[in-house]
Amino acid sequence: MCMIHEYKTSLVGYLDDTTWFGSSSEQINEKLSIANLFYSFTNIKINVDEYKVLTNISKRNKTVTLNINGLPHEALNQGERILGLYINASNRSQPTLKKGKQIIVIPKLEYIFQHTILNWKQCQQLMVPLKKLFKNRLILLVNTPDNVIYNHIFQNINNFYDIQVKAQLNSLGALFNTLILRQLAIQKIHNVGKEIWYPTIPYNIKKYTKKIRKPTYLTKSLEF
Repeated sequence: MCMIHEYKTSLVGYLDDTTWFGSSSEQINEKLSIANLFYSFTNIKINVDEYKVLTNISKRNKTVTLNINGLPHEALNQGERILGLYINASNRSQPTLKKGKQIIVIPKLEYIFQHTILNWKQCQQLMVPLKKLFKNRLILLVNTPDNVIYNHIFQNINNFYDIQVKAQLNSLGALFNTLILRQLAIQKIHNVGKEIWYPTIPYNIKKYTKKIRKPTYLTKSLEF
């Protein structure tokens, strides 16, 4: 049985950030042209140099040209920062992970990674600078087991993997219990059913998710 889920949207906006959606560059061009006519009519100043383009078409060229009010505008095909989060159209964690390595403040890491799920190894690699600094501060050897500094009996730091598990569980709870998002949640469940299909519940789900080339968000969250 074939199930089709549709969720149509053209625009998402918050404060001065606006995100347009389209199935082709021609459609985006048309929407931007209409939007710019409105901006011109209402005397709203828009910085077209800040326009960014994201695409999930793997065979797309490295640059995408948009024709905005007759003026060509080229943008790189890569992940971009939107409202403080690093969004990648191909659902890849590497661009966000690369940005995260430059930050050692855990609350900031938790915020920018709320749409990116990292496995245990990636979380530990991300925390290497902070763990080295903490061990040095406590006059501990570099090869001291991480469980020592994650222990809450004495001075410690929080394990970022545990923080991520808690944050993602809260996000999943909101996803499935918010009426406006429930349709997307149901679609994600069917996507998981196509990616992982077994007659019984597998004992170790990680063994199977690692075989999926491009796992979706919900499939990644099953590793928790």
